[in-house]
Amino acid sequence: MITENKVEGNGKSYYVYPVINTDPGHEGSLPIYVYGIGSNECERHVIRERGYTHPQIIYSFAGEGILKIDGVTHTIAPNTGFFIPANVPHEYYGISNENWSTKWVVLSGFAVEQTLESLGLDKPCIISLGNTSRLDKLITEMYYSIIRDSYYGSMTAAGLLYSFLLEFYKYTSNQGKIENLAANSPLNKVLAYIDLHYADNLTLESMCSVSDVSPQHLCRLFRRKLNIRPMEYIAKKRIQEAKALLLNSPRNIAEISRIVGYNNCNYFCITFKKYEGVSPTEYRKTMG
Repeated sequence: MITENKVEGNGKSYYVYPVINTDPGHEGSLPIYVYGIGSNECERHVIRERGYTHPQIIYSFAGEGILKIDGVTHTIAPNTGFFIPANVPHEYYGISNENWSTKWVVLSGFAVEQTLESLGLDKPCIISLGNTSRLDKLITEMYYSIIRDSYYGSMTAAGLLYSFLLEFYKYTSNQGKIENLAANSPLNKVLAYIDLHYADNLTLESMCSVSDVSPQHLCRLFRRKLNIRPMEYIAKKRIQEAKALLLNSPRNIAEISRIVGYNNCNYFCITFKKYEGVSPTEYRKTMG
């Protein structure tokens, strides 16, 4: 059942707060589930002197905003997310007259605090996200699961919520708490470049030309912020994309190898097994 649902005519603003069924076998009996979810084309000015009753994950996909929390003011650039635990006082609003567009999910469940803590989300944090396409897709899938299926939709959304949290965790695990990387920082420029060109023949020199820093400085940025070397980050990005293709497309291993940037299929298989512990074929059989 839906307790509150709104969809703007432009399709860019919507939200839903489902009625939670607490009977055994329904979403209310799960460790963690979606309490509310939405997208705002023009985020309003929110002031919560006592915080909100549930933890929230919010991220910006256009425009800039201001977040005030723990007595500190932070600028929220596009493709930046922030986590606010339950009952933590905060305020946020868009900058100037430009629309600040956000997407958000509110979490609940008897194990929500333990689940978030296990992912390092026990305190407020601000995270640079780079490409948000995967988060966008999961937000959309959760929303439509809830509004299209009043009986099982919230259960489906709860499953998708775990994927959303793990996707968000990839960024939080590599960045310090309350750390806001500017959208035009050298590292962010490179991460955005890799998201678009991971299948190309990327070199350290090409990444330096994008970020306007030396190879030595770029490597230090990757080490300090992500605890990884630039070329290893690219390899992991390619394997991540390959995993999605293995599970969601009928393409053979050689095709997938080429799509994600490996001309040598044998080398692709070796690299895949290095990071996943199984071959691409085994991964598809096990997870597909």
